[in-house]
Amino acid sequence: MQLLDNVLTMKNLSKTLIFSLVVLLFACGQVSDKGNFQQQKSLKVDTLMIDGDSIFNETGFIITFISFDSLLDEEHNSFLCFGKRSKDGLEKNYRDTLYSKIGKIEFADYNNDKIKDILVQNISDARSNWTYNLYLTDLKNSTLKKVKGFEEIKNPTLDQDLGIIESRVNSGTNYIKFYRLLNNDSIYTYDILVYDSMDDASEKRYKQALEKVKRK
Repeated sequence: MQLLDNVLTMKNLSKTLIFSLVVLLFACGQVSDKGNFQQQKSLKVDTLMIDGDSIFNETGFIITFISFDSLLDEEHNSFLCFGKRSKDGLEKNYRDTLYSKIGKIEFADYNNDKIKDILVQNISDARSNWTYNLYLTDLKNSTLKKVKGFEEIKNPTLDQDLGIIESRVNSGTNYIKFYRLLNNDSIYTYDILVYDSMDDASEKRYKQALEKVKRK
C-alpha cells in the first residue's frame, strides 16, 4: 500500500510540474490579435487559440488548446485553458490536462442553457469510434465544468428535442445506446440497447427504444 501511495504521489507531482512548465512557457492566458483562429508551433508544441465571441454570443472569452505529445504520457498529452480576456491575459480561467488523439474541438449545447459547450476529441478505437471530453460552459464565472464519464460514450450525438445523447457504435455487431446528463456533472446510462443492422427492423427497434427513453 505504501508503494502504491508513493507511485501515485510521484504521478501527481509529475503532472503538477508539467502543468507549471506549460503555464510558464506558453502563457495560455495571453491573447494575440492576429485572428480568431490561430495555430502556432514552438518547441514541438502546437497551440490553437479560439476567440469565442461568435461561438458564445458574448465577447471576451478565449479557448486555448495546447498539444505537447513529447512532454506527457499517453493519458495526458494536451492542455485546455478557458477564460475571459483582460488587460493582463485571462482572469478566472479554467485549466485541464487531458488526452486528445487529433486535437479536434467542437461546440454544441448539451445542457440546454442556450450556450454552446465544448467537446474535445479524446480517442479513436480500431473501428474509428470516437470519444470526446465534454466541458459545460459557465460564462457567468468564466469557467468550465468537465462532465464525468462522457469520455466513455462512443460517437456521441445530441438529440436536443429529447435532451438525449445517442451513441452509434461500429463493431462486429453495430449497436445504439442512450445517455443523458445527470446533475450537469455526470452521465446517466439508459438500460436500453438497440442492435443496428441498417434495415427496416432495426429502424423499428430504434423508434421503440426512443419511446422507452421518453417514458423514463
